[in-house]
Amino acid sequence: YILGSGLFDRNPGKVLTTIRSPIDMLASKKNMLLFHLYKTADPQKYVMTEEALEKELARAIFSWMVASYEYSRKKAYYPVLFEHIKGQFRRQTMERLSDHLDLTFDSCMESYSNKLSENRVSNELLYAGSSLRRLTKGKTSKTVGSGSFSLTEKERSFIHARFDQERIHSMLTSSPDSFYSDFHSFWENNFYSDLPVIKKWMDWYQKGDNSKLFEHYSSFNYGGSNAEKAF
Repeated sequence: YILGSGLFDRNPGKVLTTIRSPIDMLASKKNMLLFHLYKTADPQKYVMTEEALEKELARAIFSWMVASYEYSRKKAYYPVLFEHIKGQFRRQTMERLSDHLDLTFDSCMESYSNKLSENRVSNELLYAGSSLRRLTKGKTSKTVGSGSFSLTEKERSFIHARFDQERIHSMLTSSPDSFYSDFHSFWENNFYSDLPVIKKWMDWYQKGDNSKLFEHYSSFNYGGSNAEKAF
């Protein structure tokens, strides 16, 4: 619902969205782009342009802003932190999620390393593959903290200059209880001085200007069709 929650608001239900460290989101996007271009590659040998890094950083932070905004409006819009799924708070996170969905917690939810066949569609709450696994032909398969491996020092320095990571560091490392008590007001944080385009997107989002938002937000995206322009 990052481009508008209206379709969900029309019907009763509960909506889940997974959010992740913006730095790891950039690293994952870089891995994906390199895979499009080269199939196998060493991420440390390629550097994304500053324009591509800034655009993808804005998209990553905006996903947090929208998830927080909707959660503050309506608890049915339930965010799940990827780092909680893959880390020490896995069980606590899945127990809370089960309560939210009125489900009985099952022991299969406690592990994120379930063996699921490659040809089955899998919910990422139970299974999430690593973009590094494909890029490095299985030599590396990190999902959390991949930014330290996939992003070069030059890329990380640029990101740090554009984005104060301390604003989200405590949320990434906090317990689920602390995370949910803080996340509902995250969207009120002022990232606009660092990345002013976020203010424009949030204004459009809140006003329901979905077409305008879609066109501009999508123009910031790098994918298979324009992967070479990111480097």
